Amino acid sequence: MTRIYAALQRHQEEIGATILEPRPAFAPTVLPRRTLGALYHSIQARLPEGAVPILLLASASKGEGTSTIAADLAVVTAEDMGKRVLLVRVVRATARRLPGLNGGLESAIDGAARLEEVVARGPGPGLQHTTLTLDEQGSRQALNGTAIKAVLNAALNAADMVLIDAPPVLTDAAAVALSRHCGGAILVVEAERTRAPLVQEARAMIEEQGCPVIGAVMNKRRMHIPNMIYKLL
Repeated sequence: MTRIYAALQRHQEEIGATILEPRPAFAPTVLPRRTLGALYHSIQARLPEGAVPILLLASASKGEGTSTIAADLAVVTAEDMGKRVLLVRVVRATARRLPGLNGGLESAIDGAARLEEVVARGPGPGLQHTTLTLDEQGSRQALNGTAIKAVLNAALNAADMVLIDAPPVLTDAAAVALSRHCGGAILVVEAERTRAPLVQEARAMIEEQGCPVIGAVMNKRRMHIPNMIYKLL
């Protein structure tokens, strides 16, 4: 998994973005592959009929592990399910991209670059990734513009599924804005930390945009008794 984030970091450096609060690389396989595979099948079963296979992954608050789950799910979808998947990592920047560089997905939205110019491939077959760097102007564009929907839908020409690694719903308006363009959403919840009212509020904010929350991932679960005993209960 660190290869994905290393590639994303190189991509950010190439586009000249200065990132606020950079997210660290996480250890691989937070969830077992079989669990991630079950999550993929659950998504397929729960997506409403006719919904675009563009999925928002977000948490209510910061630090619940959304980026890790999104990257793990992207890898399992590509490697184990044999699907083409595009992982879009949403980041905040203090500066716009430098002139002459292709940038990330925001460049395709602005019309400054073609979609294929801002999407990187690998590290394995079927896996594609890019960033969506937003400043305040970019956030308003996500809220009010239609170009982002067109770009995300165009991405489905080369991908069977688009996964958007979004910022926390309750602290960043971009997550809610992006949900308008998604066929469904998954909430990442840190076990024993995130309070239920916050999760309910985040769910309500997303579903008000017409995007159904089709599931949740309980992350960082602590096993207070040995796992073998859990299996006997």
